[in-house]
Amino acid sequence: MLLLIAINLFSLWESGYGESYGKCCKNGEILQEIGDSYKCVPDYVKRHGVLVPRVDVLENSTGECVEFSTDFYQFEISGKIIIKKEPIKDEIFPKCCPVGYIYNEKKHSCDKKNTYEHNFIKTTLIAVGLPRCRSILDTKMDSIENFETEGDYCIDETSTGFIRRECKNNTDFCNYIKCIKKCCPDGKSYVNSNKCSDSYVNGIDLEFSEKIDQPNEPFGIIHNTTLCDGKFYLMNESRYIFNLEKNGEFKYWKNTTNSFVIEKPTDTTGYCIEHAHRHNMNGYFFFNCIPNTPPKPKFRYTKWPKILSCIFLSLTIIIYVLLKQTKKLFGKILINYCVGTLCLYALLTYTQFDLQPKDISCHIVGYMLIFFASVSYTWLNVMCWDIWFTFGTTKHSIGTYRQRNDMKKLLGYMVYGWGAPLILTLVVFGFSVTDVLPTSFKPYVGTTACFLVAMQGNYALLIFLRLPHLVIQLVNTFLFIRTILYCLRIKNEIERINDTKNEKKAKFNKDKEKLYLILKLAVIMGITFIMDTVTGFVDMNNLGTFWMTVEIVIDSINCLQGVYIFVIFICKKSIYHDFMKKLYVIKRETYLNNTDSFVSTTHISLKQNKNDEYK
Repeated sequence: MLLLIAINLFSLWESGYGESYGKCCKNGEILQEIGDSYKCVPDYVKRHGVLVPRVDVLENSTGECVEFSTDFYQFEISGKIIIKKEPIKDEIFPKCCPVGYIYNEKKHSCDKKNTYEHNFIKTTLIAVGLPRCRSILDTKMDSIENFETEGDYCIDETSTGFIRRECKNNTDFCNYIKCIKKCCPDGKSYVNSNKCSDSYVNGIDLEFSEKIDQPNEPFGIIHNTTLCDGKFYLMNESRYIFNLEKNGEFKYWKNTTNSFVIEKPTDTTGYCIEHAHRHNMNGYFFFNCIPNTPPKPKFRYTKWPKILSCIFLSLTIIIYVLLKQTKKLFGKILINYCVGTLCLYALLTYTQFDLQPKDISCHIVGYMLIFFASVSYTWLNVMCWDIWFTFGTTKHSIGTYRQRNDMKKLLGYMVYGWGAPLILTLVVFGFSVTDVLPTSFKPYVGTTACFLVAMQGNYALLIFLRLPHLVIQLVNTFLFIRTILYCLRIKNEIERINDTKNEKKAKFNKDKEKLYLILKLAVIMGITFIMDTVTGFVDMNNLGTFWMTVEIVIDSINCLQGVYIFVIFICKKSIYHDFMKKLYVIKRETYLNNTDSFVSTTHISLKQNKNDEYK
């Protein structure tokens, strides 16, 4: 061994850079070009190294040095300033770990070494790791003499000898050795983000979980991140049923098929293991690759109507609050409905732009969508009831008794409009996190979609969402019909009393007013939602292009609810005049304030000038 070390040291000095050249920066630093000058900065990536006895030449002497700066270069220094730069074409040693580290064969990671000496390396320039390899197999070595130099590989020392890590073109070696899928490339892990960053010291330690069979057995690594076209999500061991078998197969329970699925380590998607250090996480975890699935065709078309509705709902809320229309009972009802519908459309738009299943935020948004979807329906139901009670019956009250009665009604409306959806959401949450219900009725939220998931053989979506919404819509339709019939009957009676001339034009205007009344009430009372609720029981995509187009048209019409509300309640002469008065008052107050300020300032100025005259 002493002879081997001597030969290696001699080879190092004979390479040409050992005697006459040193390292430009300190160990652990590289050169960064800043404008026309260079500066030594910490090397956080550590993918390249220079191994020579002398270091920090740029700071301490004049002469020549070698350093990595986007590539390996030879630099000429004069007075701590680099005056010449030439690329180096020399043999580069493939080291598995950065300079100053040795390889940990159990964890497949790197451990820090007390020194920067690596006497087994025969060259000056070093490239670190195998970041572009998908499959890597480790082979122990007693020495590095006469080892094969073909292929993509790296070599490093361990606590007991040496290791050769080879990049494999295929995964055939998984037939005779257990293979483990790692999320990030070689030398990387999740550090302070969802992206893979160079860390080297983590690797894979299989003793972190009881769900892994025979964790101490040797294993090869397949780096899965390069072939996952989606995102990796945490698999909470308390929520998911799975096990990593001794042969490397991953067995897990799939809710959508209601059965166990066996995943091979050579599959391009699925589970992987990675060390994560972010937020309150610090350790090894199972992750799952969820491929990016294109949204249903209707979501591509309804996304922009939802955004438009969000804008007009926001304007409606602002104008109603600004003009103090909320003093009236119906104004309070309308604001509650607009807030619930605005939150629903905003969340639906957010899920289409950003979220993917299995993410914790996806689960949270899923329950919020259940809540606000129900809120939108309950407050629509409240609005229908109040319109019918106000215009469709003869029951009315006046004066102080009416104000007191309105307060009682508003309290009841609030309890129903917000309380019923909250209870429904809590029921869904309770049944989803427990096994009280059989799998055919158990609700699953955020598993394959950020909502209550529709699965074959599972009726949770039908029971907990579709049926309650259908009942509400049927009640709304009944109230709409009763209200229309009552209003038309009263209107016809008034017209018979006032009708002295049976002119066609007058009749046309009256019929036009009746039609406008029907359409206006139909929009306000959400009658268009009845078709959307009914289509929720059938997957229109499976019925052909025609019915898929019908569903897109219906959904697009319904998603413009915010625009309809704005046109009906804001685009009125009374609202316009009130709004202009409000603007006039604001302008007048601003003008008066500015005038008072101007007069005060002028008075002070004149007083000062007068005092100056007597000085």
